[in-house]
Amino acid sequence: MRRSRLPCSWTLLLPPLLAGCEPGAEGVRDLPPEIASIPVRVETSDAVASGMPAFGRDGDEILLSHLEEEEDGRWALRVTRFDDRGNPGTTATVMRRDDLFVNWADLPSVTPIGSKSGRWVAQWLQRGEAGGYDYGIRISTSDDAGASWSAPWTPHEDGTATEHGFVSTLPVGEGFELLWLDGREYARGTERMQLRTRRGGVDGPAGPEGRIDGRVCDCCQTDVAATPSGAIAVYRDRSEDEIRDIHAARWDAASGSWTPLGPVHEDGWRIAGCPVNGPAVATDGRHTAVAWFTAAGEAPAVKLALGDVEGRAFSAPLRLDRGHPLGRVDVQFDATGTAWVLWMERVGDGRADLLLAGVTRSGSTIAPRRVASLAAARGTGFPRFVFLPGGDALVAWTDLEGESTRLRLHRISNPSLP
Repeated sequence: MRRSRLPCSWTLLLPPLLAGCEPGAEGVRDLPPEIASIPVRVETSDAVASGMPAFGRDGDEILLSHLEEEEDGRWALRVTRFDDRGNPGTTATVMRRDDLFVNWADLPSVTPIGSKSGRWVAQWLQRGEAGGYDYGIRISTSDDAGASWSAPWTPHEDGTATEHGFVSTLPVGEGFELLWLDGREYARGTERMQLRTRRGGVDGPAGPEGRIDGRVCDCCQTDVAATPSGAIAVYRDRSEDEIRDIHAARWDAASGSWTPLGPVHEDGWRIAGCPVNGPAVATDGRHTAVAWFTAAGEAPAVKLALGDVEGRAFSAPLRLDRGHPLGRVDVQFDATGTAWVLWMERVGDGRADLLLAGVTRSGSTIAPRRVASLAAARGTGFPRFVFLPGGDALVAWTDLEGESTRLRLHRISNPSLP
């Protein structure tokens, strides 16, 4: 369902990096146990293609957004609300346009915010007049559970015909904090992607732009999670000598300021291009969990590091993969305090397993379990999951069907149960 390409991609970096890593017949037979799941139907109208899911959550309210390609070539951003048992309600349309920047790795999203039920904020990418990699972020809010939406606004005011995307949204009071990757320095010839931020509210911008980090990896996802005193954000950094490890930054709610914290762990991954494989972060009020993909030393791995609730210090990371990871990680805590990581693992013949593994509060590892089989291709995008109050979880991904794509959503059984 791609309509645009990224300037840096695994299609160029994967063959030399992972040569010899394709599992043979014995590896394919050595399958992890499957976790019980049932499909959940989400309305996708008469879309030619659908996919690129993203969950939004604030408290017990859960939203799932996705993109649909329509017969006339336009794209629509749609959002579905779920009850506490994982049952979907009606699906609302945020907008439909013919100038969206649609990308397999850079997902739009809809997030619940504030104390009013049905108050949501949506973000998506829109192409600029210059074409190519001229695209920007658009923000819109709804006060009536998606029945109507405000006029969109743009959080970045640089006016450059450069890339702006990979947005993370943090609910804050009655508003929200936005983080994004910003390419304005490319217009000045410095070729430095920035990590920037801005506060927003139901009526538009609620504060000035800010800069968290002046040199980050060009096209890896960002993520953010609330902490008792603010929030922690994670992203892939880029040093002057091309080390691209995962870094964290802390937001202090009292001062409204961001402070870079440095690397979560020093993998030392030197790579002369963006791997398009960002980190994920979650908190549970007591601890922080950061999951990420690295291929330092030409050894691909999915790792998880646990830290204190404010993200100031992390333990040595644990490796969770089975030896052939593609990455594309997500991480969530369940009600018991176990941190669960979802990722894709290559199994041969162009296929991948979608795996889920956990680490308990005591540091014990729960071995990977298989959620689904899917294509090991860019078009499958980045699978996502969210826990329900009873311990089950919703898992969403993009499924390739020939030349088309389809949104898939499954409810999986509580992974803590045998």
